[in-house]
Amino acid sequence: MRTRIFRTPALAAVLSLLATFAPAAAGAAVRSAPLSDAYCEPFGEFYTITVLVELQVALFEAFSQSGDATEDSGSATPPEDDIPDADQLRASSYGLLAPKMAAVSGQLANTAPKVLKPVFRQQRDVFERGVELLREAGFTDVQIEAIADANVNSSTAEVGDLTGDVDLDDQALETLANDFLAELEVLELADLSPKAERALDRSSTECGVTPSSKFNCTDVLPETEAAAILGDTVTLEESGCNYTGPEPVDGLTPEIEVVIYDSVRALNLQTSAVAEPEDVAGIGDEAVSFEGFSADGHAITCGRTLVAADGDRTVVVALCLGGDDPEVTDDQLVEIANGVLERIA
Repeated sequence: MRTRIFRTPALAAVLSLLATFAPAAAGAAVRSAPLSDAYCEPFGEFYTITVLVELQVALFEAFSQSGDATEDSGSATPPEDDIPDADQLRASSYGLLAPKMAAVSGQLANTAPKVLKPVFRQQRDVFERGVELLREAGFTDVQIEAIADANVNSSTAEVGDLTGDVDLDDQALETLANDFLAELEVLELADLSPKAERALDRSSTECGVTPSSKFNCTDVLPETEAAAILGDTVTLEESGCNYTGPEPVDGLTPEIEVVIYDSVRALNLQTSAVAEPEDVAGIGDEAVSFEGFSADGHAITCGRTLVAADGDRTVVVALCLGGDDPEVTDDQLVEIANGVLERIA
């Protein structure tokens, strides 16, 4: 049986959030100088938080449609008015993370390409209002600072674990969500200008948050090689360079995924939430591996993942051999990754 975590179209989520807060940027030029670490580091944080929130909302909507989010076994379905909608969930999530988003947006407002500065200034102002709402709800300055300083990723603890006890019951959380949703709705929806979209696309690539679009999967990892690794018959999935092998009678389906980034910054971004990455020799300029399968928002507990920086690129190879989850070694991953680098050289 195949198990996957829902993969959200990440850049689309970021574009959607920015478009909500984007004033017209006509006449501005996209900066051609290399993007700085002072910009890319907070951009990576902004991107990560946005994707995590939108993933949470997407999962909620998916479970809501299937009935799992609103039904307990043997119990009545709650009244429709008691079920939060996606907008409320999004507003409560961003509201609770407002200190972090305000801090990150403030950094971006100072360091972003000129065409994106107004976008992030508008972001900062909105999330600073979210901070005010948290204070009104009973959060202390110390608790707000703890959220602002937190490293937010898929492994981050609950907000309550960061801040300590906060007297915020379900009704207070709903009020916070509705108040912050109203703040968001004050802003007139506007599309990003073409120049701002190009600047954002460039940022996502150079800062290492989205994969390269320069390569075809069959050139990066030919089907014959994937079959040699996974089994005689493989299927190339619709999204990314992800092959699955024959489905076993029991256990997980074997699969392999290769992701290429046009930035060495992706190595740190892709491993920032990893508890115990291990250095790996014999591949690129720098490489680490860790337990579990993790590539481009697709994560399962099976197998192992290698992330290697080489020149101006980063390559991710995630491998699960399926079934009873036999061990995946670093040597296996290094051999696959070196083959990838040779083919894209």
